[in-house]
Amino acid sequence: MGRALPSRLGNSVWFYVAAVAALVAGMGLGLWLAGGVADSADAYRAMRLAHVHLNVLGWVGLAVVGTQFTLWPTVLRTRMMPGLDRAVRWSLPPLVVGLAVVVAGLLTQRRVVALAGLAGYTVGLALAVGLFVRTALRRPPRTAASWMLGAGMAWFTVVVAGDLVAMAASPRVVDLDDRVARLVPAVAAGFALQTLTGALTYLLPVVFGRGAWGNRRLTAILELGWPLRVGAVNLGVLVLLLVPAGGWVTGTAWWLTGLGLGSFVPLAVVALVSSTRR
Repeated sequence: MGRALPSRLGNSVWFYVAAVAALVAGMGLGLWLAGGVADSADAYRAMRLAHVHLNVLGWVGLAVVGTQFTLWPTVLRTRMMPGLDRAVRWSLPPLVVGLAVVVAGLLTQRRVVALAGLAGYTVGLALAVGLFVRTALRRPPRTAASWMLGAGMAWFTVVVAGDLVAMAASPRVVDLDDRVARLVPAVAAGFALQTLTGALTYLLPVVFGRGAWGNRRLTAILELGWPLRVGAVNLGVLVLLLVPAGGWVTGTAWWLTGLGLGSFVPLAVVALVSSTRR
């Protein structure tokens, strides 16, 4: 797999290896949780936190960051930045080691260990995001896909920073469970679903467009009203993070977020049906 990529991107394959390892470890913890092996409520919460971190920061986070090294400049239609190979090599170790230390600290309920792991993960993410920002400064995002991918990575950065702050403010490891609940909209909608939508907005026309004309036609369908849709998603997530839960404000924010993301589905159906009628 690494041989199919340019030499400076060969190391990015290890992001996927690490993501799969995190997925397997997360599945193992999930089975333990389901089996009721925890001997106390605190042990259960600590295992659940470790399970969540393996899935969000590991399986999803590492896979997305590794993909962005290639996908981000491609979507922006610009050349890869000088120093890309160094960013790939230098960001992966603190991300992987940091995640492993976080999980160890959570499972053993050692707050200082978990905090150190989160700090290491944050350093690795900052190295990668720094390259993505420099790429965007050279050629700013102008399409639906680029705005969604950029916003998704921004929300992931917010999630990791918020996780770090919440851990620093928690007297005990298990107290993190309640503090990070506010980050769920940013994780699910702002990061994961928005990143997936942005990637599909770019990739569906490439795969099903059958040439330059078809690519442009499908892209036009998928980008219909995109500034309003992207704005709705990110405004909704922002409100959900800042406003206390409950009431019409948060209800409206969820409605905006769901509408912004859900509107992609019928557009994708129309685009795919259109691609078969050429």
